[in-house]
Amino acid sequence: MAGGLKGLGKKKLSALELPLLRELVDRIGGTSSDEDSVETLVKQLLKKKRNKKISPAEEQDSSLPPVQLVDEKAEFQSPSLERPIARRPDPSPTISPPVGSRVFKDKHTVTVIAFNALKLRLDQEELQDHFEQLAARFAEADIVMISEVSCGSQKTAGRASAFKSMLSSNGSEWSMAVSEPSGPGNLETHVVLVKAPISVIRYVTTSAADGVALDHAPLSVLVEDTRLGNFGSMVLTSVHFPPESRAKHRDSQIASFLRCYRTESTMRCETPFTLSGAKDARAKLPVHIVGGDFNAWIGDKKYSAVTSEYETVFGAHVATTSGNKAFDNFLLSSHARDYFTVSCKVLELETSQNSHKCRKGLSDHSPILLTLER
Repeated sequence: MAGGLKGLGKKKLSALELPLLRELVDRIGGTSSDEDSVETLVKQLLKKKRNKKISPAEEQDSSLPPVQLVDEKAEFQSPSLERPIARRPDPSPTISPPVGSRVFKDKHTVTVIAFNALKLRLDQEELQDHFEQLAARFAEADIVMISEVSCGSQKTAGRASAFKSMLSSNGSEWSMAVSEPSGPGNLETHVVLVKAPISVIRYVTTSAADGVALDHAPLSVLVEDTRLGNFGSMVLTSVHFPPESRAKHRDSQIASFLRCYRTESTMRCETPFTLSGAKDARAKLPVHIVGGDFNAWIGDKKYSAVTSEYETVFGAHVATTSGNKAFDNFLLSSHARDYFTVSCKVLELETSQNSHKCRKGLSDHSPILLTLER
């Protein structure tokens, strides 16, 4: 038959279950029994339809929805007998982010700068503008470690405090820890400046390690950043080791310092250095950062600095001095990468001090920067 509709009604009815077919036969005035087959019931329905013997009174039931039968030329439709189709709930409306909202989450960062300041010559009038720019850039950081700060005379004694005031003039509150003066030659100090809300908990100067005198006694400072919760403790140590011309003394002092830092908690402000040590002490394990002027590439195997406990931040050919030497670096406790993402950069000076070329600058070392983010 054209359209493929022949036998469609019979097919549709035959697909129904026996109880439904019996109910349908009963409703159109027919009779059914439990012994009737599907084929028998379908024949009754089709015969009634052809003979037009389904009366309006018989096919209506106030308790049931109306039933429609179609002949074999049309599709069988029976809303009351077809299985109910679960209606899918309307999809939730798409909620768009508010206009102007951020795309990326804000993370908390701690930025540390280390700088050999070449005496921190704030009294040099020709360097005033550069020092103001330097202070403005350093004020963006959270912690500033400065080595080689002169303190040997009345003229130079207040340089650290003066620089702290320059940082504060950029709109933040800073606290300061200063090492005990040390030599040889004119006495110098290390200065660690910390921006609020980070606070200084304690600090210590280490003048000797394992019986070896340290020329420029390192300053270690324990700080706390409560915004980082259990990960907010850090021990920062500012170092300045002897120059290449005294390589034997330099290497001896570096080796002694690193060896004792691992074993003597007094050098670390009484904090644990390893995870096992923290568990034994039932204390938080701080991030340990040693930064400054090593006057050597501290990653060299002869120093045994790079172990399972430490890593260097800058590679062997990342220049930090006017002579293109990789002398300035950070040693970072290896477990720091388990909790923070780490980045670093050299803040290369546009004009560095170079006495051989009669060029005056803030220092012959560029500041180095380390950022921890969580």
